[in-house]
Amino acid sequence: MPAAGNGRLTAAMRISIITPVPPPSPNNPEILLPPPVRHFRRLHISASLDRLGGLETLVKLMVRHDPDSGAISLLDTGGTENPQVIRLRPNRRMNAAAARRRLLQQRLTADTLIFHNFAGLAMLGGSIPHRRSVLYQHTNSADVFALLPRRIRFLDAIFASGSDLARELQRLPACTVPVTPLEYPLSESFFNATAQKNPAELVVGYSGRLDTEQKRVGRLVELAGQLDALKINYRLEIAGSGPEESGLRQKLAGRNARFLGRLDERQMAAAYGGWDFLACTSEYETGPLVALEAMAAGVPPIMPDIPCQATELLQKNKFPQYPKGDMRAAAALIRDLMKPENGAALRAKIRLLVADRKPEAFMAKLLAELEKIEQAPGRSERMPTPRGLPEWLPFGLRSRLPGRDTFLK
Repeated sequence: MPAAGNGRLTAAMRISIITPVPPPSPNNPEILLPPPVRHFRRLHISASLDRLGGLETLVKLMVRHDPDSGAISLLDTGGTENPQVIRLRPNRRMNAAAARRRLLQQRLTADTLIFHNFAGLAMLGGSIPHRRSVLYQHTNSADVFALLPRRIRFLDAIFASGSDLARELQRLPACTVPVTPLEYPLSESFFNATAQKNPAELVVGYSGRLDTEQKRVGRLVELAGQLDALKINYRLEIAGSGPEESGLRQKLAGRNARFLGRLDERQMAAAYGGWDFLACTSEYETGPLVALEAMAAGVPPIMPDIPCQATELLQKNKFPQYPKGDMRAAAALIRDLMKPENGAALRAKIRLLVADRKPEAFMAKLLAELEKIEQAPGRSERMPTPRGLPEWLPFGLRSRLPGRDTFLK
């Protein structure tokens, strides 16, 4: 791969590089030129960009604010109008071997690859010429700690989505590369959200994936029951989609609950404007980004006492949480906070807690840290290309086999 000066590929090298071939002629009319090499200074690799979640929102924000970057989506199907975004999966029959072939046809190179939650590191890491390899870890789920000893030698550095997660990773004996915490930024649209609500009705919102393992959305049913028991006039608004949606609709039938579906950033900011509180029912989190977004919009989060960025901020500022899983305590916390004397003053106080989370500050820190990594001596090995039968199984089938939680990683 061409290099200049200190070995970094420069912006000028993004000019198309075309392998010489004989020109078309009557004797060879079907000769096609190979596609040009596409070089990115920074290339993010993520399982998805279409799903509703903090990771996906963050990757899109980073690409939007960094014209030298691009992103690869492993699972999303269909095309994209954004030239910075590459979707490898034309249909749901795709397997890992076909994804690599499709990737090689793209002729991509990068100075730095950034793997989000290990996604694509084993599957694609050896197929993209690059100089540095970074893991951006967004979650403290158990598979992270199981995978790290097997993946660490292919990494130059790790970014963690918060200080708590960074400390957890640094304590691992296998973690032999630098770990830098990068607190999530928040879009300006959330800071600009304006309150638009009916003062006669309390609105409690939920935003996120509708799943059981992490989000425990079934607890929303219990929360509704506890709010009924306290005789609170409320409406529950649920933004998001997921495998538990159908069951949740059935269990909340007859209650004052409204399902909003998946919302884009603009729609989500408008929804926050109509909420009095955001309810988090999760078993574990690292952000969660939705709680921080709600705070930027002035919506107090009703958080369980789990270690994450949001609770760290709230505890530092003496804002109460409820014991994890105790929805009676969550409903009581809502009752205590909905007192008239709180109102606008509480919203203003909550906004101030995340006033330093605007995208410009985050991007400045991210790019400075990546610059340090690019200038430091390389330490990573090249990932070998996986072989064997599982590589030929469609993603949909492979995701049902043992190891399904880690095969994309």
